[in-house]
Amino acid sequence: ALGRGTAHDGAGNTGDDASDAVFAIEDLTGVDDPLAGITRPTVLQNQPNPFNPNTVIAFALPMPEHVVIDIFSMDRRLVRRLLDEDCSAGVSQVTWDGRADSGLGAASGVYFYRFTAGDVTEARRLVLTK
Repeated sequence: ALGRGTAHDGAGNTGDDASDAVFAIEDLTGVDDPLAGITRPTVLQNQPNPFNPNTVIAFALPMPEHVVIDIFSMDRRLVRRLLDEDCSAGVSQVTWDGRADSGLGAASGVYFYRFTAGDVTEARRLVLTK
């Protein structure tokens, strides 16, 4: 009998295949997962980047922590505080809609987001295009 399968990964990619070969479905949780086995708070590069109108910032915590994620302009002015709350252990994500704290849309350009959880602080670059 002919079987058809579709696979989806964490980046939103999909692929299909049709086959009459014998196959097995295995649980491969954590394979190629950049947040598997984390030992300290970790943030990933936003996706998509560049973006318009929204981008997602994913992070993982090995234990519950207070997390702050801020967006800054190139001249180091605070544009938006995306998150400032206690988060549970595991993988979480926040979405930036390209708006400032004022509610107005931010201009196209390069920005930085700063992730702080416990004693870990990391910054990454993101690009808003319009």
